[in-house]
Amino acid sequence: MTSISVSYKEFHGTTCKPAMGYSFAAGTMDGPGDFDFTQGTKSGTAFWDLIRNLIKTPSKELSDCHSPKPILLATGELNLPVPWQPHEVGTQILRVGNLFIVALPGEFTTMSGRRIREGVQEVIRSNKRYGKRTAAPIHVALAGLSNTYTSYIATPEEYELQRYEGASTIYGPLTLPAYVNQFRKLAEALVLPNDTVHVEFVSACPRNDVRQNGTFLTVEYFDEQRGEWVVRFTDSDWETKFIWKRGGPIHTLLGQSTAVIEWQITSPDGMCLPGLHRIQHFGAAKPPFSSKLRQFQGCTKEFLVTCGR
Repeated sequence: MTSISVSYKEFHGTTCKPAMGYSFAAGTMDGPGDFDFTQGTKSGTAFWDLIRNLIKTPSKELSDCHSPKPILLATGELNLPVPWQPHEVGTQILRVGNLFIVALPGEFTTMSGRRIREGVQEVIRSNKRYGKRTAAPIHVALAGLSNTYTSYIATPEEYELQRYEGASTIYGPLTLPAYVNQFRKLAEALVLPNDTVHVEFVSACPRNDVRQNGTFLTVEYFDEQRGEWVVRFTDSDWETKFIWKRGGPIHTLLGQSTAVIEWQITSPDGMCLPGLHRIQHFGAAKPPFSSKLRQFQGCTKEFLVTCGR
């Protein structure tokens, strides 16, 4: 989260190395700190600066980046025995249907949480696939204190006041806009439509053989190391669709139908799957005036999947 360029609405700049401000030591109304620290402090004192400098004198770059926060602990420049506060932060959104769970790595203020949720909702609702084309409501839930702990996250306006939450916002005044941008990117990646492979086969009624413990389709890739085709997906995977179309009356009379197979080019974790692929279809035909089934299969031409944005 350090040195990240931020351009969000009226906010422009970069995030800072971690640091804690004077008002952090003042505590909150329901849990005040010790000594003479008070909330809303925007300038240090000679005494506490001296104590601070015995531990680590903050660099001018760090002090300027965190302004108007007076730095009490330059945690981003303290690395013994380990870094005092994280420089890299894991971010995460979990999606279950139309529920998007945003894993917040710290304590977000009420308004910070609202801006995160609004940013994620805006991305989802503006997406043609999951926003405009779905009547189902979109739910965004915030799960705080997830994964890495990064203290408080205040809005830039709250940061300017330098009360406890602002002084405890460790990556500077642009911390929240950086998180908003990051979670918007994650939300976009979750709802970004992937390319879909669409193929059609001349087929037969799937009720002829429901293929218990089998499949109507396979998506296969060529394993160059093994020198053979390997099944990647079947009709039991979310990434595939098997659609049977009977056709018109003449087609029904002649026993003709079509099987449509669709494969959304992605893995269960949302990653692209490059390489040489093919799709096979399996069915069973029933000749006229006979109960004996004739198994058949069809295969597409090989096609190459490449990944890029």
